[in-house]
Amino acid sequence: MAPRLLDARERTRAAAFRNAEDRASYLVAHVGLRLLLGHLTGGDPARLRMGRAACPGCRGPDGRPVLVGDDLSFSLSHTRALVLLAVADVPIGVDVEAVPSASVVADTASMLPSAEQRELAELPLAARPDAFVRAWARREACGKATGTGLAHGGMERFVGTGPSPAEVGPELELHDVAAPDGYAAAAALTLGEEGKARRGIEPGQ
Repeated sequence: MAPRLLDARERTRAAAFRNAEDRASYLVAHVGLRLLLGHLTGGDPARLRMGRAACPGCRGPDGRPVLVGDDLSFSLSHTRALVLLAVADVPIGVDVEAVPSASVVADTASMLPSAEQRELAELPLAARPDAFVRAWARREACGKATGTGLAHGGMERFVGTGPSPAEVGPELELHDVAAPDGYAAAAALTLGEEGKARRGIEPGQ
């Protein structure tokens, strides 16, 4: 019954998953999002129209997801075991990731900015997967909040691998999100003028 809440595009994407756990995670995430947005907007969850803003980098139609006809911002992320949803009145991005194996970290660490690669190299081997996944979740959250993603400079942003995220510039506020053992999660908010003022940033900066 629940998948009937989804639109044709979402049902097509769900059907494309070959793994039943991946399909179930997708359905839980997207049905949950529609129920949440319907509750907050007073609309019928099945009639909500999702779209995409223009990408700030290439101007293509693959920027942040948007709720057509409403200014409410939302973001979702899911693994096979966890779903993370967020809603805000400013652009927001969230990401949740499972801690990868040491071999995956060794194969992909070179994708991180050089400063983060140096941070990883200074850690014991056993500590690197947790540090790597913290940085990856933070970077994904920032990309979702800004709508640029990793393909348009998102991999160059320094977010840090340590226990607390780095400062990521005047336009973004980045936070780690509590997650079960074996996972890392993060949320990023694109600050409006009120948020910038709270941080002591002059208008227009």
